[in-house]
Amino acid sequence: MFARSVRWFGASATPRLKTSILRHIRIRPSGAVGHPSKPADASANDHKEGESFLKMLPDDAQRNFVYEPVYEHPTARWSQVPDVPPLPPRPPYPCPFLTQEDITTYLVPLYHHGWIIGNAEVLADDCFDITNSTNVYVPQLGKLFEGFVKEDSAVAFAKALKDLQNREKHHADVCRTSNTVQVLMHTHTALPPPRAADDAVPDMERVCPGLTLRDVHLAIGIEKLFAEFRERGEAKGWSQVSLHPVRFQPHTPEEIKEYGRMPHRKPRETYSTRQSREWMRKMYIRREETGKMHGGSDRPVRKPAKKKRRRSRAH
Repeated sequence: MFARSVRWFGASATPRLKTSILRHIRIRPSGAVGHPSKPADASANDHKEGESFLKMLPDDAQRNFVYEPVYEHPTARWSQVPDVPPLPPRPPYPCPFLTQEDITTYLVPLYHHGWIIGNAEVLADDCFDITNSTNVYVPQLGKLFEGFVKEDSAVAFAKALKDLQNREKHHADVCRTSNTVQVLMHTHTALPPPRAADDAVPDMERVCPGLTLRDVHLAIGIEKLFAEFRERGEAKGWSQVSLHPVRFQPHTPEEIKEYGRMPHRKPRETYSTRQSREWMRKMYIRREETGKMHGGSDRPVRKPAKKKRRRSRAH
């Protein structure tokens, strides 16, 4: 399910989807979006049949042309992807939930590298067994790593990822399918903030699953590990470009909690990518309109409209 749900925010897809994406690629010269036009100093005689006008430009001018998808997304180009944030300190267990400062400093840059937040039912692929899991509707930090040049590279990455988890003393759910590696993680012993300033409940009684700096620390370590594979030529850089709009991702602790409650699906019902993205889009619109994320008990309860019953005419 993870692959089907997040395939649209990774740059790899089925051949048909790749063709549709390439079909909508435009060239953006110096900030203007549109199809490439004929250079002013080029004549029809200089242009050969089947040759791009882009090749007629000088080398410097060619580099100014940037291929980018027509849909709006700030990280559609690899050159604009921000650097991986520095490693945060590893808090002891139980770890506190991510704060607003943690999200802004560490989590948002990871969004640009393809990391997303959701629950296991929406993100988990078929290779993940979540049948008997008690943490299905807990916020999860996940990513689908693609772009491996061969399956052996994906196997080596999964093995190195296992060693990294042992060193971090924090584990994630990892699933390898062919030459893709899927990662899902959350902290089992996380500490939510107290409900009130005078809350006298002991910390160990408030422990529950959630996202913490432990997850962020491991995610950044995985990014650095994947960078080593890219430098050795075992993986492609385009797999790091997130095609999912970053603005649709949670930017506050309340939104992270709400994203763990993504719409539940019925048994034996596949979760549609369109449904998932539409739900995220509506959450984003609510955030822009009200300044906060609505969901759960905050939503106004609407009474169902009463249906008028038609009286049957006597014959």
